[in-house]
Amino acid sequence: MGQDIPAGEEALEWRNKFNELYEVAHSKALDREYNFLADQVNKATGGASVPAEVIAAIDPTRAEGRNYMQIDGKPLKEHPDFEDFRQEGAKPVQLNEETREWLKLGDGVDSVILQDLVKLMKQAPLSSAPEQFKSKP
Repeated sequence: MGQDIPAGEEALEWRNKFNELYEVAHSKALDREYNFLADQVNKATGGASVPAEVIAAIDPTRAEGRNYMQIDGKPLKEHPDFEDFRQEGAKPVQLNEETREWLKLGDGVDSVILQDLVKLMKQAPLSSAPEQFKSKP
């Protein structure tokens, strides 16, 4: 069977190594998640190229990406361009017709603030999304 968690000094070393490896794995998972969202924003806008770092920095639904996604070995919120990333979230983006229908934005709404788009897309059921959102990048 498995081994017990060590005690004493060995336990401290084990915990430190575990935390280090966990942080790396968690950061990679967040990177994948925000790259997926960046791809979805690209599809929703018909080509706006928004980096995953920007999506993580502006995500209004949770701060996990800002706190735990590592860029150059540091959390995103400590990146020198973090404030620039956040400012991108206040910019309007044009939406294609399929996206407007999927997100039920109504007639006459052809653009939204990027940060709002991220929130709307995370809340909308993917099952009702147009096929372009369900296919791999």
